[in-house]
Amino acid sequence: MRARLVPALALLCLIGVPTAAFAAPAPEDDKKAKPAIVVQVQSIDELMANFKYLATLAGQEEVAKQFEGLLKSMTGPKGLEGIDTKRPIGLYGSIGPNLTDSTVVLLVPVADNKAVLDLLQRLNVKVEEGKDGVFSASEENIPFPIYFRFANKHAYVTINDAANIAKDKLLDPAKVLTAKATNVLTASLNIDAIPANLKDLAIQEIEQGIANLKEQKDPGETDAQHKLKGQILDEVSKQVIALIKDGGEVSLSLNIDRAKHDLSLEFSLSGKPDSKLAVSIADLGKAKSLFGGLIGKDSALNGLINVALPENVNKLLGPVIDEGIKKALEEEKDKAKREQAAKVFKALEPSLKAGELDVAFDLRGPSDKNLYTLVAGLKLKEGEAVEKLVRDLVKDLPEADRAKIKFDAEKAGSVKIHRIDVQKDLDEQLKQLFGDNPIYVAFRSDAVFVGAGEKGLSALKEALVAQPKAAPPFRLEASVARLVPLFAKDQKAILKAAEEAFKEKDSDKVRLVVEGGKALKLRLDAKAQIVKFIGLAMGANVVNNK
Repeated sequence: MRARLVPALALLCLIGVPTAAFAAPAPEDDKKAKPAIVVQVQSIDELMANFKYLATLAGQEEVAKQFEGLLKSMTGPKGLEGIDTKRPIGLYGSIGPNLTDSTVVLLVPVADNKAVLDLLQRLNVKVEEGKDGVFSASEENIPFPIYFRFANKHAYVTINDAANIAKDKLLDPAKVLTAKATNVLTASLNIDAIPANLKDLAIQEIEQGIANLKEQKDPGETDAQHKLKGQILDEVSKQVIALIKDGGEVSLSLNIDRAKHDLSLEFSLSGKPDSKLAVSIADLGKAKSLFGGLIGKDSALNGLINVALPENVNKLLGPVIDEGIKKALEEEKDKAKREQAAKVFKALEPSLKAGELDVAFDLRGPSDKNLYTLVAGLKLKEGEAVEKLVRDLVKDLPEADRAKIKFDAEKAGSVKIHRIDVQKDLDEQLKQLFGDNPIYVAFRSDAVFVGAGEKGLSALKEALVAQPKAAPPFRLEASVARLVPLFAKDQKAILKAAEEAFKEKDSDKVRLVVEGGKALKLRLDAKAQIVKFIGLAMGANVVNNK
């Protein structure tokens, strides 16, 4: 059975996976037109080197050897003779107006044309040479015809129609395969190259779908809520249509840099130059956060969200908030509690109606005492009013609870810092995390800050004087070595695994970020030593569970 599948697998490797995307060569009247779709895969040698690299880090060298042996057994003693295993494999094309006329062209690097033909013959693939240097290949397990020709030190491969690889339609591999050598896989879609009729069809479907959703009214939904929902749907529709009309390139790339021990996965989206979409994406890269400088040198885990609602959506948010507040107050039958709740809502109302969220936190440590420090900040409107509210609410607390709160206990410039002595009330886990330390809170006109843990006060003071900085819409960053003592404090094998894996500075970092600028990017970065730690940790668990 395996022998019969080898020829089919070889042909599939040669043609790629055409169903993964609709693609076709560039139009005859514009050979230099950018293809709608480009996919590039690292060279076979680099793929194997990366596989061995990651397997070795994970302590699975034997698995890598077995896999390499399996490949050799499938291709025979001469291996992939004729294929240039030192150059990347690619795929290019464009989307046809009718979709059914969309095809795919695969670029396979070739070192020796005759050797490739011999390889196919050894694998029992039937090859016939036709007109104009085009070959046809067939194998009983593949139901469609395959055509290929040799040019530019590559085999150009397509299916169904040999005209797709006519000489005057071939693209130069050097201009198509431009991804970095460290990119394991790169796939891109040029939105501008999608036929206009397909774009118009997509827009019509979106507009009709949004219109249908806007007409629907959920049970209990108020007029204000319905208007807000409609505006949100309109905004989503607007952004998606802008992407269809003014989108540039959408790309996905997986990168392994063995020299720098870097791993990354990135999704990127850009707009046409000078389009509104491009300007919006660029503006995201310029946005500032009050807490852009909150990260400490000993950060174990930090995160930030810095987003704002579109103005036309935010205008309709106010009435919905007013309705919610009114309903909540009406449902509270206790007069004293209702009056207290009204004060809370009044103080928070400006912040709730601002339509923006700027919040960040930083967990630092562990210290020499194996304790952590937490500092966090939240943007507010009229922070002084919120602080006054807190002072008034504390007056109504029982005496024992009031005694735990010390207003104006510290100061940072003109900002007063309040101390809350709740450390004795914390459970044992929190005490082990933050120690026997109070919580500190400070209000500025534009934000509220919280500090907790061993160095909570000093961290809070630093945050209060830090200047706003450019910050992405979203960021989450972790130092695995600093977090391991928190989650595996009593597991010596896991602690030892972290110590062994993360000997180099910053080799334990993992970062997920959404950022603007020239393109909107969602990027996950990690150091390769993370793989080593996972391998060591899994090995330790296997040993412990025996």
